[in-house]
Amino acid sequence: MKIRRVFVTIALGVFVWLNPMPAAANATDDSLAAPAPEVQAAKSSSAHALMSAIRSVKLLPSVVGSSEASPAAKPQGGNSKSDSKFDIYLGYAFVSEGYGPRAGIHGWNLEGVWNINRNIGFTVDISGNNGSQDITTTAASFLGAGKSDVDHDMYYFLFGPKLTRHVEDFQIYSHFLVGVAHGQASQVFKPASGAASTFFAAKDTNFALAVGGGVDYMLSQRWGWRLLEVDFMWKQLSGGAAFPFPGGSDDIRVTTGLIFRWGER
Repeated sequence: MKIRRVFVTIALGVFVWLNPMPAAANATDDSLAAPAPEVQAAKSSSAHALMSAIRSVKLLPSVVGSSEASPAAKPQGGNSKSDSKFDIYLGYAFVSEGYGPRAGIHGWNLEGVWNINRNIGFTVDISGNNGSQDITTTAASFLGAGKSDVDHDMYYFLFGPKLTRHVEDFQIYSHFLVGVAHGQASQVFKPASGAASTFFAAKDTNFALAVGGGVDYMLSQRWGWRLLEVDFMWKQLSGGAAFPFPGGSDDIRVTTGLIFRWGER
């Protein structure tokens, strides 16, 4: 529609500009050599009207805008807050541990990510959790009837790929991590019969993995907040029958905290 208005305006301007020419054609040779003031004024007025009309429909910006993309335009689906080479995350982590009766242990989570491109990164994940648990056993257990006070520390050292999708200031991601888990525990068993307490202690390091994902919200170019990350974690530890977490364990980790980013890709 705007292009049609431009052509109509140009045509009217040319017509008005040429309109005085027949009157000038009937003039003498002297008048052709020196056009009448009225003819010059008409041409000047017509040219001024033509340029005003062209500017009013913004012909030049339309042509430039249609042929060139703005260099400052952001890529579709992108956000400048999402572009960084390295991410560091530090936050609170809660782990629901799956040995026998589930135990909730509190701790921290430290994570570093190298962003290979906007959607693919490589993660190094370290977390530590500490907790205690009171367990009541019956006569059917190998320890017999009584109570156990269990204290244990659990550490994960994991690494693996991370996939991220950027939606405005949000980042939705998933990762698959493998590595090792290290556990150390102590247990004091107090028999119901009143006999002397028994102390056990053990530690082990073995294979572990984590599968999960979460959502980050970027507050600025440098800072963001991990709204939530949930991971299914599995580890294989052993330590004998008296070890408080023998064999495999399916754990659930929930973490939230602060993100710092730097570097440009």
